[in-house]
Amino acid sequence: MIPTYFRFINRHNVFFAIGCFISVAILMTSLVRNTLYATPQEMFTGLTAIAVSFAWTMAREGRAYWMYTICTMRMYENKQTIEQLAKKTIGDITIWLAKPLCSAGISIATSIVLYGISMLLPDYLITGWLLFCGVIILPYGIFVLHKKTLHAYIQKVILHISKRTLLKIKRRRITHYLVEDIVIVLMVNLALVLPLSSKPDFSVTAGIDSPAFIIAMIILMEIVTGFMLLVAQRSRRYIFCGEIISEALVNLTSKKYLKTAIKSRIIFWMSITLAWTCSACLILSSFSNAQFWAVYLCCLLIPLMIFSIEKYNVLKRDYHQAKKILHDLSQFKPADVDN
Repeated sequence: MIPTYFRFINRHNVFFAIGCFISVAILMTSLVRNTLYATPQEMFTGLTAIAVSFAWTMAREGRAYWMYTICTMRMYENKQTIEQLAKKTIGDITIWLAKPLCSAGISIATSIVLYGISMLLPDYLITGWLLFCGVIILPYGIFVLHKKTLHAYIQKVILHISKRTLLKIKRRRITHYLVEDIVIVLMVNLALVLPLSSKPDFSVTAGIDSPAFIIAMIILMEIVTGFMLLVAQRSRRYIFCGEIISEALVNLTSKKYLKTAIKSRIIFWMSITLAWTCSACLILSSFSNAQFWAVYLCCLLIPLMIFSIEKYNVLKRDYHQAKKILHDLSQFKPADVDN
């Protein structure tokens, strides 16, 4: 049975809230581990990176998701309710929040305010304030932002479908999604990892070629690679469905993508990361003034390349799956639905 509009929205918000809190908790765990070694500025830089990544992604994908949801009738409502939604007054602030740049800008401004508050607190309360911001304010703020902009996306889609107010469609290639994902994952990664330069395990005083430093760096890079592989597997097939419906996605002619088991690829990528990390540490040890950030950026080249390959593969797979989903849906006729 197809759920009504309000039932679908309520269920969507519940699942979004659960996913949001779990995702933020995972990222906050990585950030909190570094609080003993990071300055307040570094702490709130990490917090800002997490907030911006969520805000940008939500604003970028919101319209396409609801285009797919409404056009494929994943929810149903009578004409009176649809008319009310189309005529519902949406505040200017909400409309601006539905734009990626504005949404990301609001996140940065909010983080600056929270950091300003931390400057007024005594030192022993700063870590607690960071935890409160990350565990409570950040996920709740993301959820409120999502819930507030949700109706703006839905109204835009309804008006576009009814041809009352057509959306301004800018065609994009899947490589644009890839570049955005690379920038976001790099931004979050650097914000969370660079504070580790103050940790004794990553001190360069004993030498970059010391066994302790190399082992610590190998463990770090394996964790980073694993995290990137996990993020790379995030599917966008339904987002692409919405983009294809609105003709916002450039046609991808190539139907080739990696189909080997992900487990085999993980073992291969982890081995490559291990070999490269050892080599990078030994090569850079010839530079007497090499700093942690330089070593880390050098070691990060291979995990970033791995992420790019895996993410592009997933995007191509999602595109072809989205085309198949829409093709299959187009085969249904009204008579089939009645039966």
